Amino acid sequence: MPSTASPVHEDWLRMLIEKKILDASKVIIVGIRNVDENEQEFIEDHKINVYSTKEIFSEGVKEISYSLMELARNWPALYVSIDIDVCDPAFAPAVAYPEPGGLSSRELLHFIQGLKLLRNFKAADIIEVMPEKDINHITVKLAAKILSELNS
Repeated sequence: MPSTASPVHEDWLRMLIEKKILDASKVIIVGIRNVDENEQEFIEDHKINVYSTKEIFSEGVKEISYSLMELARNWPALYVSIDIDVCDPAFAPAVAYPEPGGLSSRELLHFIQGLKLLRNFKAADIIEVMPEKDINHITVKLAAKILSELNS
C-alpha cells in the first residue's frame, strides 16, 4: 500500500512508473538478487526488463552488457541509476542491505563503460553509499571510481 510520506529510495522507481512519469518498458533492472513477492509482482505486472545476478553469471557479463546496450540503444535518452548494493559486500560493504553474491567492482564498471558508449546516455546517479558503515573507505572509493568513469 503506498504511503503518503515521501518515498524512500526503494519506492522511487515504483512511484515514477505508477504516476506514468517513467515508461516501464524503458526500465532495466540489473543485478537483482533478493526480491520480495510484492516487488516481483510489480516487475511482472509492468513487464520490466530484469537481469538477475544469477542470469548475469550464467550468461556472462559481456553478453548481458551487450543485451542491455541493444535494449537501450534507441531510447530517446538513457538515464542510469546505480544502486551500489548491486555489488557484493566484499566490494561495497557500506550499504543498507549487504547481500552476498553481487557483482564485483570490475563487473559493474564493465556495464557502466558499455552504457556510456551509447549516444543517448545523458545522466547517471549513484545511491546507497553509506560512509558511516564503510570499511577502509572501500564503498566510497568505488563510488568515486564510478563517478570518474562516468565523467571520462
